[in-house]
Amino acid sequence: MHARQAASGAAMEAVSATDKVGPNAILQTAQAIAQLHGEAVRDAVLSQARLPPWGAAPHGLVDAALVRNLNQALRQTLGPDAALATMRRAGELTGGYILANRIPRRAIA
Repeated sequence: MHARQAASGAAMEAVSATDKVGPNAILQTAQAIAQLHGEAVRDAVLSQARLPPWGAAPHGLVDAALVRNLNQALRQTLGPDAALATMRRAGELTGGYILANRIPRRAIA
């Protein structure tokens, strides 16, 4: 196992049942999957991750373990390279969401 993989695995093990993250970790990843691979793949990945169907998108903070499940299902379904490209797109979507909805207009120069 590579050092990067070992560190990533150790970080995943550090997620406790009480760790919470914003819903964009799921919402924007699901959107990126649909954009890059289609809605059927998105639905399959969500199902494999044991997440609710897309229409039941989360609101409020979510358990970090759910996001870990989504990331694992994404890698298992798409393979590491396509999963990485999908996560990169999810990051772009999250950044766009934050700029549009969370940063005051005056602060954006």
